Amino acid sequence: SSVMPLCVTIEGATNLRNADFWSKSDPYVICESSGLVGMRFQSHVIMDDLNPVWNYKFMLPRFVIDDELSFTVLDEVYGKQPEVLGRARLEGAAIVAGFAGKVPLEDDGQGGIAELSVKIKTLGQDLEESDSSVSLYPMWVEVEEHFRTSPTEVNNSPAECLALALRQSKSNSSDSKSIDRPSFCQTVLHPDSTKRLTWDISGLFVLLIELIWLPMQVFDRLEGTVGAAIINWTTLLYWTWDIVLSCSTGYYTPFGSVEMRRRAILLRYVKTWFFFDVPVVAVDWTVKMADLGQTAADSAGVARSAKIVRITRVARVMRLMRLMKLRRMLFTIQGLIDSEWMTIALAVVKNLATIVLINHCLACIWFGVGRADEVEGWVAKEGLGGSDVGVQYLVSLQWSLAQFTPGSSQVKPDTTIERCVVVGVLALGLVIATCFISSVTSTMNAVWTAKRYNFTQQLLLKKFLNQNQVPRDLACRINHYVDFVAELRHKRVHASKVDYLSFLSGPLYIELQAELYKPTLCAHPCFGQIHLYSKPMMHEICAAALNGHENYAKNDLIFHQGAKAKNMLFLKCGSLAYRFLPAGCLRPKTLKLGAGNWCTEAVLWMPWDHVGTMKAISEVDVISVTASKFRDITRNYHQVYPIVRGYALDFWQEAQAHGVGSLTDLPLTQMELDVEFERRPAYSTNVEELTHAEDVQARLVQWDD
Repeated sequence: SSVMPLCVTIEGATNLRNADFWSKSDPYVICESSGLVGMRFQSHVIMDDLNPVWNYKFMLPRFVIDDELSFTVLDEVYGKQPEVLGRARLEGAAIVAGFAGKVPLEDDGQGGIAELSVKIKTLGQDLEESDSSVSLYPMWVEVEEHFRTSPTEVNNSPAECLALALRQSKSNSSDSKSIDRPSFCQTVLHPDSTKRLTWDISGLFVLLIELIWLPMQVFDRLEGTVGAAIINWTTLLYWTWDIVLSCSTGYYTPFGSVEMRRRAILLRYVKTWFFFDVPVVAVDWTVKMADLGQTAADSAGVARSAKIVRITRVARVMRLMRLMKLRRMLFTIQGLIDSEWMTIALAVVKNLATIVLINHCLACIWFGVGRADEVEGWVAKEGLGGSDVGVQYLVSLQWSLAQFTPGSSQVKPDTTIERCVVVGVLALGLVIATCFISSVTSTMNAVWTAKRYNFTQQLLLKKFLNQNQVPRDLACRINHYVDFVAELRHKRVHASKVDYLSFLSGPLYIELQAELYKPTLCAHPCFGQIHLYSKPMMHEICAAALNGHENYAKNDLIFHQGAKAKNMLFLKCGSLAYRFLPAGCLRPKTLKLGAGNWCTEAVLWMPWDHVGTMKAISEVDVISVTASKFRDITRNYHQVYPIVRGYALDFWQEAQAHGVGSLTDLPLTQMELDVEFERRPAYSTNVEELTHAEDVQARLVQWDD
């Protein structure tokens, strides 16, 4: 047939132009087919490299001899349009027989010295005529009947169904990068974006400055100073711009989705903070403009100046209502912390800052009370009326701190109102000190209780093993494994400990599962392409086809030779040792599988029995995909089926090229990486030393032959 699927691998490029001024280009490549308009395959970005190696592999489900493939190499520029580093085209006649080589890049700005390395294979051409023992499941050999008769598509072609679905969803895809200009809606900030978080944290400091500055208005000599002008202008400009950003920041709905429509954002802002923010800022700007426009040359100007001062102080008191925003800002900061000790430190710092601010406000109030009576007040009796502002403030602060601590102060109350203030402050100090001590004590007790539980469990386990005379070797393995799992669960919170996860709706929980497992699964090109073009299918795989995390201790058996395979395994962390007998060899061979790799892929495409035995070299975390459920899910997505089928055909073709006897549980590319144990004079990093130690451990694994 003239219609065929293609397996395309963009290996890399050489001699690219440097389009950046301060560093090197950040290239990525886009591939498009003239026969499938709207489909775009895009590689990842490699930073600061003029000779990038992508090894980006994808399936093109439909290709005819009249089509052509176009490749565009681009330089990613943050905040700007990507710059073209070169273009290349391949005609269909040069592809149908397979292609592997370098293609010169046009428009590279260097006269055509840049080249792109591409490898293209046609799939399934001789599948039916082959009598190989490597037999795929029937659903991968022949396009099943319900894929051929889709009532929603005119051409009844699953490949064209995919192309149409991609064209319809291209504008909603958040993972693929576009070289089009940003639209107006992209000026709306995400509520969890870095810019918004930075602005909220800056607002916390601005709010603290206001809390410190506003009570100090009792010191008249601060009016008109340069520092006062800087603080007033800084806070005024910040809160003015905060109104603009509040109209341009999305928010979370009660259903957990992010609302980014500007109309909805404005409506919500009007219902919440608009009628507070705008009047307060408007009064500040009115007072500021009146203050700038006043003339102190005449008496009327002096009168207006006194009135403006009174209005200004009333307006500044209104700013204290912004304390209601303090809770939201602190919640934003707490959301960035996931450490128990950092949470304790933040709680202690928050309590200390609260006490310091309270003492600061009480010091200013105490000075204002003492200055109210110019004859009997403590300010007059101490002779501080004409002193410097710094001296006045320090004496007041010393008195305030003395009410909360065993310290003393030379200032004594003389008037009735001063004695009332002292009594009130003493009562407040008693309450605050009690609350502060109890808060810190309860927080520390919660942490120590968790630590004491772990320590008690370790002692009980050791006591149990000793009383039952468990062999020392087995006891050490058990203790080591328990310590590993306990430390792993301490660093990574297990879902069973989070009771609030039970509150999530079904779709929201499935989306969470997909985000948890996506980074590991997308290491395989097939799952990466599924996630790119059909998020619903990826969500269903994560919800129904995964068996979750499986932890194995050192020397644990993962699977043994001859057992029927049911799952494809992804190694999230740790290392595995795989032993098998290659065809035509008399001695077994051992290979090491590191984190980020996978094994037993063949179980997805064909009936499979394990060819070798696999054990854990270290403590490992494995994610398994049930093959039968994966195939059932694929049957329900006719748009993505051609891509998945392409990977099945590519696996079969690679097996034929390497020879049937070379097919094992490991990826075919891994088969060429034999474990070599050579003496190394030195190790430049701890990672290299650990890698060598695992190589040695793989050699010393005890196999039950």
